[in-house]
Amino acid sequence: MEPITFLSGNLRGWATEKEDGENAWEHRAPHYAALLRSLQPKLIGFQEFVPLDMDDLAPALPNHDQFLGDISDREQLNPIFWDARRFTPLDKGSFWLNKWKDRKALGWDANNERTLSWIRFRDTTDDAELLFCNTHLDHMGETARQRGAQLILDFLEDFPAELPVIITADFNSSPYQPLRQAPDSSRTFGMFARAGFMDAYRSVHGIWPPPATFHGYKGAKWEPDKFGTWYIDWPLIRNLRPVAAEIITHKRGTQPLSDHYPVFVTVTRTKAG
Repeated sequence: MEPITFLSGNLRGWATEKEDGENAWEHRAPHYAALLRSLQPKLIGFQEFVPLDMDDLAPALPNHDQFLGDISDREQLNPIFWDARRFTPLDKGSFWLNKWKDRKALGWDANNERTLSWIRFRDTTDDAELLFCNTHLDHMGETARQRGAQLILDFLEDFPAELPVIITADFNSSPYQPLRQAPDSSRTFGMFARAGFMDAYRSVHGIWPPPATFHGYKGAKWEPDKFGTWYIDWPLIRNLRPVAAEIITHKRGTQPLSDHYPVFVTVTRTKAG
């Protein structure tokens, strides 16, 4: 199998000048498009994507098709983009992270409506299959994060155990939270880890604490703590081997891509897969 590159990125693509001033999406969009032109990831999962973002980003990905999934509040989507020269969709879908799954509604203590988008692909380079999922867990509700994660894991049980899986997301929680009374615990990461997933970035770099992926537009001025609290966009893989991983920062004094750094990963199939 040829290596697969994928990118996960929370765009905050709905933000206007009224909300984010000089960091409004219209000012950041050209920089994000330039990044995509440079990297050309084979697979992409965006969070906080709105339909108007398509006009800014699609021209940078001329060989990519897209599946937008269900639309939540603020017209936000969790779309999946793929290089159509490399991957052929076999099946796809989207569901809501709430107790009904088939209707637009808040889940448990969530502050926003949340969804999962997924596509089962055939890789044209080796005729093997791959499942790609993209989601955005709630930024306020701890119960909603854990219940949403369990819905995703339950969904994955319908696929063969040996099928390679990639999950891109803004998980809104860290792999480690030392304060038991804190609202965002590490339990969500632990659920995926117990189900056989690995964090591709930390598997490649083996460092602790991991760098922040959320930085609130502050970049290098953001002061992450020693517990990795702001490392919340962990790229998950199962039945795949991580080869390279990068948190794409911006230089001081330049326009930030978003309030989150995108994460760019290269994987290959394991011998067993």
